[in-house]
Amino acid sequence: MQRPTPLHLVFDDEVQKLFDHFCSLLGIRIAFFDTAFQEVVVGLDKPSCRYCRLLRGRMGLDARCREQDRVKLEEATRTGSLVSYRCHGGLNEAIVPVSLSGRHIGFAMIGQFRSARAVPARYVRGWRRDVADTRDLEDAFEAVPFFPRAKV
Repeated sequence: MQRPTPLHLVFDDEVQKLFDHFCSLLGIRIAFFDTAFQEVVVGLDKPSCRYCRLLRGRMGLDARCREQDRVKLEEATRTGSLVSYRCHGGLNEAIVPVSLSGRHIGFAMIGQFRSARAVPARYVRGWRRDVADTRDLEDAFEAVPFFPRAKV
């Protein structure tokens, strides 16, 4: 009988259910990345929040987002522990290295959620310059799950 690989053990139905339950309970996205920083599993198949999609797409910040994620994933790899941060768009995220039998097999990325009440001013200014009405951007930001700083 062939031994299952570490990735096979991680991606079973029970782990997917766990991801799904946490995403449903908290209203946030939880994604698993392999050691090459490729997204492999997402709880509830939940896409990035609309606010992030607007920043990445309409404001052209996809490369900046990917670079920040890469830097934080590398930090989590180097430290071997949770890395929690506020992204350039004003949202909170956390990255947790995942190991199985002492072997690093990837990361869980938790987010996005917010502890801020408003869109960072630099993005409001940029949005006004390109679109004029900021309501769409502000609505998308306000739709992101909110947790007070004390809970974060």
